[in-house]
Amino acid sequence: MNILCLDFETYYDIEYSLSKMTMVEYIMDARFQPIMMCYSINGSPIQTAVGYPQIRDVLDNIDWNNTIVVGQNTKFDGSILSLRFGKFAKAYVDVMAMVRVTGFHVIAGGASLEKIADQLRVMGYPIPRKGHAVKSAQGMHLYDIYGTPYLAKEKASTPHEKTLGVEMLEQYKQYCRDDVLLTQCAFDYFKKLIPPQEMAYGDMILKCYIKPQFYLDLGIIQAEIQRIEERDREKIAEVARTYFHGDTQLMRETMRSVPKFTKFLQQIGGVFEHECAEDVISPRFFIPVKYSEKKGMVQPCYAKTHPPVLDLLEGDDEELSTIFSMKLALTSSIEMTRAKRFERIAKLGVGFGMPYEVSGAHTHRLGGCVVADTKVLVLTDYGCIIEKNITDVLLSDLVWDGEEFCEHEGVVFRGYQEVITYDGITGTRDHKCFINEDEAFGLAELAEQGTRIMDCPTPEDWGINLNRCGAG
Repeated sequence: MNILCLDFETYYDIEYSLSKMTMVEYIMDARFQPIMMCYSINGSPIQTAVGYPQIRDVLDNIDWNNTIVVGQNTKFDGSILSLRFGKFAKAYVDVMAMVRVTGFHVIAGGASLEKIADQLRVMGYPIPRKGHAVKSAQGMHLYDIYGTPYLAKEKASTPHEKTLGVEMLEQYKQYCRDDVLLTQCAFDYFKKLIPPQEMAYGDMILKCYIKPQFYLDLGIIQAEIQRIEERDREKIAEVARTYFHGDTQLMRETMRSVPKFTKFLQQIGGVFEHECAEDVISPRFFIPVKYSEKKGMVQPCYAKTHPPVLDLLEGDDEELSTIFSMKLALTSSIEMTRAKRFERIAKLGVGFGMPYEVSGAHTHRLGGCVVADTKVLVLTDYGCIIEKNITDVLLSDLVWDGEEFCEHEGVVFRGYQEVITYDGITGTRDHKCFINEDEAFGLAELAEQGTRIMDCPTPEDWGINLNRCGAG
């Protein structure tokens, strides 16, 4: 059996990236461009195929029925092979999964190729550091002039621009070759620690994604989208007619913005209790607020579990009850967001892969996560408030969202990306972070500007004892 260790580098930009869409959407998008593939067969010197024609020629000459594909995040490379080139290997191995299976990620501080390589070097393996040329390749397409490939945002118009593009491509090729070398070294190390049965299990899980057996029913999904839209239209019609002259878009914008909703409440008779003079006639209602210890100020709060909000929802004023019910319904769009994503995948007609990860948690159960080391506060089913890695969160745990401990549907797989850390947050460069109640920007953009990220209210801000355990 041949061992093919490979790595693809593909075009991406700010909007078109794995942080904005699922892996299958990214690969099947019209903007997809395979820039290069570096590979080694059975430990032979690493070679590079640049551009679709060269990559296709290499792949067409491989005996796939007698080949095992090895990669770092093999879901991605394996899906490119199947969806864009029609190639299916006999078996697949993901080094990232091997790292988690052995617990090596605990020692290395993560399962990224950079973390793995750093730890192997500490152990005496003579391997290079992982490069970062991929960051410079953002927005760079592969072009070709008279047989000379180069990278550029737009086709070169001068010899100097072409020369710069050629140099950049050479740096990118070295980066890709180094990734294959690191993956190869990691595979050679970990394969000695993992029994054949575990390797077969990992192969089976990878094929659940790379060779999907499920297809989404577009008709059912679109019917569900229509049902959600009709339900929402009926709910918002009366409020929109009464307060927004029938402008449902304006109503949605108002309901989803804390400042705009607060101003709207003031217009219909709401006041802040702490600003109300003693001699003023009793107002229609008080705007729900809370005191933030971190900000040192009173601010509006419209969380569905906040007692003043509950009072308005369940009070005798039916008009206010309707308004706050609509506010809470429009604040969350997760139902429609998920339905739309399923619709996009169904339209591709390529099957729905199961995005499982081997050893997604320390118990070795399956999982899926973008940043596995992310810490979250949870309220367990036995009444304790504790901090967990996001991959260790159980379906029975309630997760703190800044306002309450809420139910969830498990961790959602969104593909793999290099991550950065800024202002205490680790995520992809495009990961959205709020700087106030209404504005959110990419993590990299905030880091470059030096803009502080908005603090997430803690349970303590709401008067909840973090030492609680076993209560109730």
